[in-house]
Amino acid sequence: MIGRRYNRCLCFVAELISLKQYRSMNQFKSTVRAFIVALLATVLMAVVRRFVFISIFEFSPRIMPCILAVMLAAWIGGFKSGVFAIVLNAGLLTLFTGQSGLQLLLRPEQIRLIMFVTIGGLMSWGIGVLHASRQRLEDRQRELEKEVIERRKAETSER
Repeated sequence: MIGRRYNRCLCFVAELISLKQYRSMNQFKSTVRAFIVALLATVLMAVVRRFVFISIFEFSPRIMPCILAVMLAAWIGGFKSGVFAIVLNAGLLTLFTGQSGLQLLLRPEQIRLIMFVTIGGLMSWGIGVLHASRQRLEDRQRELEKEVIERRKAETSER
């Protein structure tokens, strides 16, 4: 029951975010959509970190909500949204390291950041590939359904 509601909610959010595809300005709209999805996923994971991880579990991870934000952005918006989420969260991780001034990150933070970018990039790519294959399958399904309808019409007209 909860899974169905969750899937419906994700589908509804994806439909709200999706923009109609026109030939002109298609690239601009998809880039803006990707950025908006990445921004919303990052904000959502910041809220989850604050009110779930810190408040309930008394655990303050920095990287885990960022990885979840990248995964959510890539799942909803595809590869481009995942990349925007990686850049946004990497910038936030670098900005909020707790050090004063503009210093280079210490060695452990550098390793964490490199791991985050690597893992986030692989997740975005993998989820992007899944989205592309699902889109191809849906397009093929629509083509086959149209063909079935046309054949049925042709059969009924021959009788």
